[in-house]
Formats: sequence, structure tokens, C-alpha cells
Amino acid sequence: MLAYIKSRTDFKTVMSAEAISWEAPLCSIEDDVGTIILCGTEVTHGNEGDFLIMDGHIWLIDQVSPEEQQTTVTVADVRCAFDRPLPYEEAGTQIGAWLADQLDAHYKSVLDSAYQMPYLQIVNTDVTEFLPPTVTDGLYNLKTYMRKVNRLRDVQTVFSISRDTLTVRIIRRTRPSHNIVFNDGHSQLVSRAYSRSSIAKVTAYESGVGTDYYLSSDGAISTAIPLNRADGAWEVVALNEGEDMDERVQDVFSQNSCSHKIEWRSDVTYDLYDTTSIRLDGGRLSSYVSYVGISSADSRFLYKSGELATTLTERLKGAKL
Repeated sequence: MLAYIKSRTDFKTVMSAEAISWEAPLCSIEDDVGTIILCGTEVTHGNEGDFLIMDGHIWLIDQVSPEEQQTTVTVADVRCAFDRPLPYEEAGTQIGAWLADQLDAHYKSVLDSAYQMPYLQIVNTDVTEFLPPTVTDGLYNLKTYMRKVNRLRDVQTVFSISRDTLTVRIIRRTRPSHNIVFNDGHSQLVSRAYSRSSIAKVTAYESGVGTDYYLSSDGAISTAIPLNRADGAWEVVALNEGEDMDERVQDVFSQNSCSHKIEWRSDVTYDLYDTTSIRLDGGRLSSYVSYVGISSADSRFLYKSGELATTLTERLKGAKL
């Protein structure tokens, strides 16, 4: 399969090479990297930070290791191109509009021409109510914010290529649910592991007053004790000034990744954070897709699920009784 290298400066193709083998993430909740081995040694030091495109997929080149007659290229999520602390100066009213403005101001049209990305085409169709980024010492990170709004508000940033243009689409999606049954002709279990219990209850304190939130066995969050409670630990948090309680609690539950790790291959296409109900070991495990990857060794997608399922939409806002 042919791979193309595009310059970060102007997004023009600087070289192409045949891909010998690959093991790479398409999307992940973590900073996972992959490797693509290219024939030849034309890709060398200096291509770090450029983009690699293969079969319509796009990655940021993180590291280049030339060897005899071949080069190992370490690739990262394309969103890592927007991994820089930025000043948080003004809140927005909608996620999509604010995100589009930040992409334009700090990347497409930034005053320092050495860091400009004029080839970006930013398309926004999202009108979700604004969710502030995580701010530390007056700074936030745009890559982290993209992940946050995808996880908590189902607002995606989708990247595509058209000649020398990199299009960023900001869209809101409806998260689908899937029943995963292994050995059904589509899905095959690769590995499974279970570890310590996840968080099943969160008490959030604001001005000295605590509010309890509970997780049900089917992944719903409420302030009333559910009939079927999830098993797990009790977490206690204190809100910072101006922090929204529901969003903080939602974030605690959503980052709960200590209950299981399931890996499987499938010829069915799923997306990051799609809700899954996995039939396994005589029961059902509620979770969601936390990793999607491809490999030259297998034509199917590699999926991972490593987080306890939670209701990651505005349902939490209406959960209080």
C-alpha cells in the first residue's frame, strides 16, 4: 500500500513510499502511537511533525528511524498537531463555534508564519451549548479539549484530505449502541482482563455541602440510589470555584478505566465512544469503544474496550430528583 508524506508547512506532498507493514491506531482515548514501516530510506530526520497519509487515514509523524533499505515511522493521532498550551481568554456560547475560532486564531491564521497552517479548512455544524476547557494557570490544550467534548458531549472533530487541503469538520453525532457477540462470523475475541473495581459512587462537595451520585449496573448516573447498583469504589471530590458539579462528576465516572480491558477484531466498523454490550463469560459487560486500530497482519479492525460504561451525554443534567 502506498503512503504519502505531506509537509506540515503547506500540506503539499513531499514524497511517497510503499508501506511494508503497519500497526497503527485510527483513534484512541489515550496518546497511543503506532508504527508504519516504509520501503526505502527517503523519509529521514526532518519529517517529524509532517503528516503521513495511507488509505485515506492521516497521522502525525512522531519519530523516524531509518534502517537498511527501510524506515520505521512512528505515528500519532492527527490531533497531536494541536497539542500546545494556549491562553484561555474568553468563553463561548457553543462548542463548535468556539472550537472553530480557536483553530483559526491559533493555527490557521496565527501571526507567526512559521507555525501557520493556512491549508486548514474548518467546517462547523455543531450548536452544542459551550463546555469550558480544563484550564491550568490560565492555559488550556486544544487537543485535550477535542477529546473532552467528544467524550462528554459527543462533539467530534473529523479530519479528511482533499489534495493540498486538510479539512476539519466539527460535528455532533448520536452515539450508537452495539451488541458484540464473539464468534458470530464478524467479531473474534483477542484478549480479556479484569482488575480492581471501578468507581460506583461519587460524592461531590461544593461550599461544604456534599451531593451523592450513583452508577447503575447499566451505566446510568443519578442522585437516587438505583435498583441495580454497580459494584465499585466510593470517590469523593471537592469542586473548584466556578466548576460545574454535574460536569465534574461526569468526568470522574467517564475516566473510570480500572474494571476491564477487552480486545477484539471485527470486520464491522465502530467509532470511538460507541456504546457496547459485550456478551462474555456467561454475562454481559456494558462498555464503550476506547481504541480503533488497523494492522497489515489482519484486514479486520482491532478494537479495545477499557472503561466502564457511563451515560456521557446531557442525561446527567436531568438525573437529579
